[in-house]
Amino acid sequence: MKNDPALKALREFSSSNVSPGDAEELRKELHGESDRASALLWPATIETALEGAIIRKLNSSPTLKNKRTASKIVLGNVTFHQLITIAHDQKIFGQKTQQDLNVIREIRNAFAHTRRPLRFNFQVVRDVCALLYAPDQRYREPPPSLLLEVGFKEEAIDDRDPRTRYILACHTITHYLFLTTPQKLDTDLP
Repeated sequence: MKNDPALKALREFSSSNVSPGDAEELRKELHGESDRASALLWPATIETALEGAIIRKLNSSPTLKNKRTASKIVLGNVTFHQLITIAHDQKIFGQKTQQDLNVIREIRNAFAHTRRPLRFNFQVVRDVCALLYAPDQRYREPPPSLLLEVGFKEEAIDDRDPRTRYILACHTITHYLFLTTPQKLDTDLP
């Protein structure tokens, strides 16, 4: 059963990167009404950005160990937690970003594994979202869809709202991981 072609195809599909044709449907899922979809999909964008940042950093000093680590990442043989650890060890970001990523990972895992209804406005999630650092920083990067909701007036964004904090943290981290080069990634974001 483990080697069933249908299961293999599903695993390959779920570990493949987003294609340009997926963008509109993914945007709808990311910004739709489902808290669970947002909680699960935003970290997937971070994982893609982390993989790229780590590979760029490792390729900038191609030792045998770095090549092995990069090939594991390319093959999808690392967890989100391992990506966070590798990126921090490579000094791609500092302690505060690592803490945000681990908070995001914990929220994602809670939404993925609970059998109970769960929303960002539940106090248990609200309290954890309050721990996020990036939404309170001047360099935060709100996604265009969030800006659209507030008429492109960034000051109108309610960064006390737990779902908004989560989205701001995820998008800010993803943004800086995609846009930075290994030489610019030596400290906390940005």
